[in-house]
Amino acid sequence: MSACAIEIICEANQENLPLDLQSWLTPKLLSIMEYLNGDHCVELVLVSSAQMAKLNLEFRNIPKSTDVLSFPIEIPGHALLGSVVINVDLALQESQARGHALLEEITLLFVHGYLHLLGYDHECDQGQQRALEQEIIKHFNLPPSLMARTEWI
Repeated sequence: MSACAIEIICEANQENLPLDLQSWLTPKLLSIMEYLNGDHCVELVLVSSAQMAKLNLEFRNIPKSTDVLSFPIEIPGHALLGSVVINVDLALQESQARGHALLEEITLLFVHGYLHLLGYDHECDQGQQRALEQEIIKHFNLPPSLMARTEWI
């Protein structure tokens, strides 16, 4: 049995979020973590575009908002792998534009951020993160991934 766990922290305006956010996301995200043999804890933080812009500027020196950021934590002997921070405003816009549920968009963004916490980096790998994202999307019947949507043709 896997020992993975997730804590969901919502710092965004909750009026746009479904009431069953935690009860829907927790089992879905845990099953994805277990699929990847995760045996650690992850913090999922849901923020607004303004909050994300501040984080992106502070940690990446990029003066604009983004959809997802990952913050790995390396503490020997500690189960906390890190934090995945998701911009709920952009997730809502993207889900509406793509015609799928907000919770599915948050799941897609979590997968992307979680893989970064596991050490994958699509900016410098040989396509491993992209391939694993596609495998997860197919296995869990999710809409097209962030990377597949932004792929150059």
